[in-house]
Amino acid sequence: MGVPVILRGMPVLRLLIPFCLGIIVQYHTGLPPLVTLPAVALSFILAASINLSVLAGCHRRSWYGGCALVFFMFCFSVSLSGIKTQSRTFMDLPYGEGAIIARVAGTPDERDSYWRVLIEPIGFISQGEMSRTKGRAIAWFEKDSLAGAPGSGDMVILPNRFVALRNYGNPFEFDYSRYMFHKGFRGVTWVREGNWFVTGEGGAPGLRIRAGRLRERLLDVLHDSGVKDKEYAVAAALILGYREGLDRELRETFAASGAMHILAVSGLHVGIIYMVLAWLLRFMTKTRIFRFIRPLIIIFVIWLYALITGLSPSVTRSATMFSFVAAGASIGRNSAIFNTLASSALFQLLVNPGLLFLAGFQLSYAAVAGIVLFQPVFYSLGRLRNWFADKVWALLTVSLSAQLTIFPLIIYHFNSFPNLFLVTNLFAVPLAVVILYSGLAFMALSFMPPVASLFAVILNCSLSLLNFITVSVGSLPFAQTGNIPVTLTTVIILYGILITGSCFFIYRRPALLLLALALVVGGLALRAANNFSRSQQKVFIVYNDSRNSLYGFVSGREKILVTTRDENMEYRELPVAAAATLPGLGISTYSMALNEKFFSLNGSFEHHTPQVNGSFVYFAGRRIFFARNSEVEKARLSAPAEIDVLVLSSGFTGCLDYMLDIVKPSIVVVDSSNSYFRREQAAGLCRSKGLPFIDVAVSGAYILSAGKGGL
Repeated sequence: MGVPVILRGMPVLRLLIPFCLGIIVQYHTGLPPLVTLPAVALSFILAASINLSVLAGCHRRSWYGGCALVFFMFCFSVSLSGIKTQSRTFMDLPYGEGAIIARVAGTPDERDSYWRVLIEPIGFISQGEMSRTKGRAIAWFEKDSLAGAPGSGDMVILPNRFVALRNYGNPFEFDYSRYMFHKGFRGVTWVREGNWFVTGEGGAPGLRIRAGRLRERLLDVLHDSGVKDKEYAVAAALILGYREGLDRELRETFAASGAMHILAVSGLHVGIIYMVLAWLLRFMTKTRIFRFIRPLIIIFVIWLYALITGLSPSVTRSATMFSFVAAGASIGRNSAIFNTLASSALFQLLVNPGLLFLAGFQLSYAAVAGIVLFQPVFYSLGRLRNWFADKVWALLTVSLSAQLTIFPLIIYHFNSFPNLFLVTNLFAVPLAVVILYSGLAFMALSFMPPVASLFAVILNCSLSLLNFITVSVGSLPFAQTGNIPVTLTTVIILYGILITGSCFFIYRRPALLLLALALVVGGLALRAANNFSRSQQKVFIVYNDSRNSLYGFVSGREKILVTTRDENMEYRELPVAAAATLPGLGISTYSMALNEKFFSLNGSFEHHTPQVNGSFVYFAGRRIFFARNSEVEKARLSAPAEIDVLVLSSGFTGCLDYMLDIVKPSIVVVDSSNSYFRREQAAGLCRSKGLPFIDVAVSGAYILSAGKGGL
């Protein structure tokens, strides 16, 4: 028994795999650290004793020690993840008691009537005494015309009224609470005007705060360059990682064209800086002394750029990764690039195990791995004599290689794929290089107006051209494939096909080809089974949609969305609450209907299956009654009627007690359009009558599923 061929020469990668498995096990089991620490101690003793005996010559088979070390890394990962995620924070303090001292950890983001501010609680004041606390939180400060917004690095005192981050509870929605949890955020609070004030206490700001202040000053310099509107929003995001200025339309345009990664300062931007520096300093590889100075210069510049961008998590991850790459290259380890990448990933996961679940972390390493693996292969297929054509081909192969390895992750996280990414990136990536360096040069030379103005012109022209290309490509009807239903099982199968297929072309073993074909057949069979199951599904959904009435009727792979919004909206303009249901349930076609139009029917809506008779809807074998208009409902209910579901909207202002006695529902669902006091009144009345009750605004979407498949 030995190490698999694909893992030979990569010892850190062999340790990273069990470490990642341990993080996943801890996430799904939540084992307390006190339970896992004995396993860590025993596995460490076992690994140490076996490896020492191998070194002493007592054992000939060294793989025993390797297995023991793998087991130790797994146990250590489970324990470390538990310590990181289960340690005490400000959320363990009694709600409503005392006050919190917090440091503003980022540039405030202005909204309509609030400021969204990232804070780090560091102290708890109660009964005249202060104790230390820790964690990260989101604070929504009500706008104050006198106090303004707190600045980055300010110390603020605010009430201790933090609640846990939670989702809306709609089916297949983006798991926002888990996403923020893995980034270290534990709670959220709403601070009324006059309930907070800035204090100078709390110590000097850390490096991240200083970096944030530096980025704010550079944003002002960039704004003074004459870059305005959308060009300024793109420049701020591309150069400095400030994405708050991007509106929804601009984000969707870049996403549809396949250029969204340009707006997220991460691996691409740090990689551009790394490659240009490596090319400029290639003369230093000829002597031994300069060979070791060269990576120090590269690492210094990379982290200087990370500092300029405010030390955002994505840039910090990328800077760490390329720092390891630069250090590995300096000692002649280019052939073991995967071992270098594994070292940087392991280092970052030791600091924060939750990074493993973030899409940015996954995409960064998958893209770099794809470029290292496949770009030389693709490039060798079409070497061109013309210099310009050769560079274009090299750029295309880089983009194709990266997309090949991140394709499963893209469709899994975003349920869509940009079909024209090669066309877009052929122009967008070179423009991103020009924008990045001209923008940095302008800010660095802003004290020399004649020289800086030249770079400002280049910056403005490049931004205008980039926006024109992305808008032109993204507006094409076939630019993006959306509504792609993907499960985690599908992602695993796709990567299994990619890995086994690649290994077959490298090692030429028929067994690998057979395994790849088996995975293809298994994936197609699974997809066929899912499609058949979804064709039988019938699902009724009352969405939690920010105080709006929103209902969905899913029959097979078709859907009716009943809403108060415009029925002619396109897919991108669907209410956020309902958009994720389309790929989640494999919806191929859908219709939208305004509430008044739908409930004025006497029959079915177009060709769909729900049978409508005013406020009565018969669907999936259930009778559903929608209490919307007091006078209309009272006229319809001249005699008692037993129904399965009573849906109460804010339009019903009549006597709910009378309504419950007439319709005799099996369950009462209050949609999110109702006020807090109305929901509480309905809850109390249902409890007094012994009726099951669902408050959508609190419990999340109500889902009634019948038939095969569904939720």
